[in-house]
Amino acid sequence: MSIAAGEYRGAAHPGGLRLTDRAARLCGLRRGMSILDMGCGAGASVVYLAERYGVAATGIECDESLRGLCASNPPGVRYIFADAQTMCVPDGCADAVFMECALSVMSAPRAALLRARAALRPGGALAVSDVYLKSGRGAPDGAGETAVWDFDELCEMVRCARFDVTLAEDHTPTLAAFRAERYAAGGRGISRAPRGLGYMLVIARRREAGEHCET
Repeated sequence: MSIAAGEYRGAAHPGGLRLTDRAARLCGLRRGMSILDMGCGAGASVVYLAERYGVAATGIECDESLRGLCASNPPGVRYIFADAQTMCVPDGCADAVFMECALSVMSAPRAALLRARAALRPGGALAVSDVYLKSGRGAPDGAGETAVWDFDELCEMVRCARFDVTLAEDHTPTLAAFRAERYAAGGRGISRAPRGLGYMLVIARRREAGEHCET
């Protein structure tokens, strides 16, 4: 599957499938691996990863209203409609876990990261892409109910869940581009990125020793 420049269609997160693909390459995905997408939405990334990389892909989504959009499963794809923060998959079942624009809307993000670690096999990879607060404290205009951390705080939260962060990079331009794309397609209230928000990608590996941070 090719990804045209500026392609966001079907993937409900900044950077679209281009950023998903970058995360997949950084995680070292290859045929035969198993991946989880925690908070998969309508499943665009799950389908893409299964088709592009030949992985067994499982999407976990708590919004039952999206069940119809996930009804047609290509080979290697399955969906679980449950809270990704709960034990809805066995421990040690995945080689990589993706969280795309999901961590910031979860009710217990630190617990979700610990759950992601438990679901990973030793040495497994975690890919988190999400908004971050560029400066100051508190939710910026337009952040709504989203939890927002600054760049370093998000990285530290991942480390505290017993991961080693191998890469953390800024992708803020994709946030404005995504919102402009959605607005052009008829979305309301998303004509500009909220002031003070950036977008970042974190890649980490499951740490096999050491304690997680107290929360």
